[in-house]
Amino acid sequence: MKDNRKHIVVVEAYDGYAEFLSDELDERKYSFGLGLPLEEISDCLNCRVTILCWNKWYKYELKETFDPTPATRPVLKSDFGTPFDPFESGKIKTLLIPTNDPVHTKPIEEKGLSPRSYGIIDDSGLLFFLSYFLNSELQTLYKKDPFHAVILPMWGGIGYVAQMAKATHAHNIYNSPFIIVVTDKSSNRQNSNQEAFWTKKAIIRRQMEDVSLALADLVLCFGSKGEEISYRGRLPESAPPVRTARRIDNQMLNQLENASKLKHQDCDTALQFFLYEPQESAFGVLSTLDAVIELTNNGMRLENPFISSGPTKVFAPMKPRSFDDTGLQKG
Repeated sequence: MKDNRKHIVVVEAYDGYAEFLSDELDERKYSFGLGLPLEEISDCLNCRVTILCWNKWYKYELKETFDPTPATRPVLKSDFGTPFDPFESGKIKTLLIPTNDPVHTKPIEEKGLSPRSYGIIDDSGLLFFLSYFLNSELQTLYKKDPFHAVILPMWGGIGYVAQMAKATHAHNIYNSPFIIVVTDKSSNRQNSNQEAFWTKKAIIRRQMEDVSLALADLVLCFGSKGEEISYRGRLPESAPPVRTARRIDNQMLNQLENASKLKHQDCDTALQFFLYEPQESAFGVLSTLDAVIELTNNGMRLENPFISSGPTKVFAPMKPRSFDDTGLQKG
């Protein structure tokens, strides 16, 4: 039976080894569907949602030797093999983006990448290649199951090629609007971690994000920081950004409510900070250390002020040392 409801496609951010954020199960669970409240969105708009995720690519990337853009990253490749059950319902379904090479159209596991694909990755980076690949996959999906809008992350510029194809009226392109979820910019991460800033791949990455944001038909943001990035990266006559809520399940809300009711005297243990990953300046490690020092100076009892149990990191070439060399005590 034909489903006459509107159809929205959500493309997840790429979070593999070359663009590592976390392999911690809960963190990955809450980033599902870009962290958007998709069930509520589908109810309000009376639409169905298809989520495109990169899980197959993560597994392939572990077998490959792609050299990531000079960046702070784990010494050992992370384990993305632990699956979690993504939320699905009659309104939401998840599709794994296939690992078919765009040249010979065969699964990469069977025939490997073509020389042309290796050339694109080596010249412009893995995320540019995936953006190029995603454009053809969206065209294929549109022919099978037409959609009315595509929601993409700004991070990594994964929608860059598809948006450029639409803006330049490329042959055989669909005319669905592109909605961008604003995240932080790569330039902020590169600066914070003292990563190589003017390499070709780093420049391409920043340009992809900037153009993706500028070309968006609509922009979503979670807070004031995203809103500020939106206004700076859009034309004055563009539609203003729209604030959206994050998806938080009831169990987490209950835990937050219970924690808020606790008084200081109810806690029989000293305050402590625990960080698992990612442990780099761009993700708040230095800010946490500053907070520990400030609390200690103000007489707060901290028996174990800072616990770190994350994987050993290698900092970018401009700061060539491992995470252990920072002097932090690993728990």
